[in-house]
Amino acid sequence: MKPRLAFPFAFVVATVTLIGAPTAAASPLGSVTCLSGSQSVQYSPGVTATPIEQQIDVTTDYQNCVSLSHPTLHHGHFAISTREVQSCLTLARTEEIDFTITWYGDDSDVVGHSGVSVTRVVSDVAAGVLIEYVGTVTSGLASGAPFVQQITYPSLNVTDCLADGVQSRNSLTNITKIGLLV
Repeated sequence: MKPRLAFPFAFVVATVTLIGAPTAAASPLGSVTCLSGSQSVQYSPGVTATPIEQQIDVTTDYQNCVSLSHPTLHHGHFAISTREVQSCLTLARTEEIDFTITWYGDDSDVVGHSGVSVTRVVSDVAAGVLIEYVGTVTSGLASGAPFVQQITYPSLNVTDCLADGVQSRNSLTNITKIGLLV
C-alpha cells in the first residue's frame, strides 16, 4: 500500500508547489502611475534652422507616483545624453531609445530601477508639441509591463531657430503609466 499512497502524495505536493510558485513573468512592481513631473532638454550649441551636430542632455522627473505593490515609491528620475545632427525642422521625429529610471521613496531612498525600451514619437499639436514614449519595461522593477509616457511642450519659437538657436526646452506636463494603458 505504501507505493500507492506515495505516488498520489508526491503528485499533490508537486502540483501545489508549481501552482503556488511565482512565475518569471510576474512583475515585482505591478503598476505605477505618475500624475505629474517634468522633462527638460538642453542643446549645445542651440538648435537652428541649419542641421548641425549637437550635445543633447535630457532630464526627466516623475512626481506624485503611486504603486500599490510598492506603497513607499513616490518619485523617479532618468537622465540621458547623446550627440545628434539636427535642426528645428528635424525635432519632430520618431526614434527608438532606451533608458533607466531610478525610483525613490518618500524619504528619497532608492526603491529600485526600471530599464525601459520605447519608441519616442514627437508630434505637433494645436497648442504645442506632444512627445509620447510607448514601449516596455525590459528589466528591473515592473519588468515586462507596458510603458506609456505623454509629455507636452510649448510650441517651438521659430524666431529662436533663425537667431541664436533654441538652447533649452521645458515640458508643460508629464503623465506616465506603467502596467496600465493610457
